[in-house]
Parts: sequence; structure tokens; C-alpha cells
Amino acid sequence: MTTLNKNTIEKKSEDLSKEAKNNIKTLSNSVKSSADDVADDLVETTEKTKDKAVSLVEQIQHLVSTYTEPAKINAIKSDVYDKAKTFKDAVGNDVSATIKTGKKKTIKTVRKNPLGSVAVAAGVGAALGYLIASKRK
Repeated sequence: MTTLNKNTIEKKSEDLSKEAKNNIKTLSNSVKSSADDVADDLVETTEKTKDKAVSLVEQIQHLVSTYTEPAKINAIKSDVYDKAKTFKDAVGNDVSATIKTGKKKTIKTVRKNPLGSVAVAAGVGAALGYLIASKRK
């Protein structure tokens, strides 16, 4: 049977502290990596969205230059509305897919290291609490 003395307790505490620091480092690196991946995906999605928007504007310009007669304005409105709706849906789907991917990566990281996740969450919560409390003074 191990006797608990001051040196044993200090050693165990120090070992646990080092392990917690390593877990937090590993977890924060994994979360950072996931966040970087999501940011990259979002940048890529944004670039695609920009390209689609430019294409839509070019199509609208073409439609306007092609149909200058007042009788064809309703046809232009309908085409523009349809293209804008399609564009909006595509962008929404791309952003949703990117967010889902980010959530999945974060969940996977947290499930791999739940103790580190709790430690990081507690640290972030304490920091936010401190910041909020200091602003109220």
C-alpha cells in the first residue's frame, strides 16, 4: 500500500498538471487545425460564390442588352429572379456544407480527447468570465 506523503502528492500533482498541459496543447492544435480547414473551405466557397455572382451579373447584362423592348421586361425579370434564386440556393448549400464539415471535425477532435476538451472549455469560460466581470466595473 502506498503511503500518501507530501512528496508523493506533489509529484502526482505535478505529473497530472503536465499531462493536462499536454492534453490541452494537443487538443488546441487539433481544434486549430480543424478551424484552419474550415477557414480554407470557407475561403474556397467564397471564391466560388464570387465567381458565380460575376457570372450572374454578366448574364443579367447580356439579357438587358439583348432585350431592350418594354414588352420583354417581364421575361427578363423572370429570368433574373430564377437565376438569383438558383444562385442563392447554391451559396446556401455550399456554406451549410462547409459549416457541417467544420462541426464534424470539431466533434471528432473533442471525442478523441474529452478531458482536454473540458480543460480548454473551462479555461475559455474562466477567461470570458474574467473579461465580462472586468468590463462591468
